[in-house]
Amino acid sequence: MNVLREFKSQNLEIWKIEDLNENVAFLVIIDEMRESKLSDYPWLPQNDSDHFEARSNFINVKYISTSIGIKESDIEEIRELVESLLNHIAQAYCDWTLDLIEVDTTTLSLEDYVNNTFQLKNYNDKSYRFLSQDNK
Repeated sequence: MNVLREFKSQNLEIWKIEDLNENVAFLVIIDEMRESKLSDYPWLPQNDSDHFEARSNFINVKYISTSIGIKESDIEEIRELVESLLNHIAQAYCDWTLDLIEVDTTTLSLEDYVNNTFQLKNYNDKSYRFLSQDNK
């Protein structure tokens, strides 16, 4: 598996993932820079707020591919990759989730979906001369 960082800003990182069969997916890490909320976890009972403990920061991670029919072992590998990319963050103060998003590429390429969804058209060639694309 090849993992290549495509974009980095203060609160957004986009990683391109290529597997051995040359399938491409994107891993998007969004630092929400806010306290986590029960609604960030739609699979948890929303009336169970007594047991929910918010943390001071919430990071939303999206795995975007053309096929969500992923084996559990592949999902575990993606989770391990996310954990390694986030290992520098104080986990005791941070929550993160992983959303799997399937894109129908008959009308839009995977790259165009990512660019449009995260509005990357605002960055010019000069932005890619620096470690962080926040520099313009």
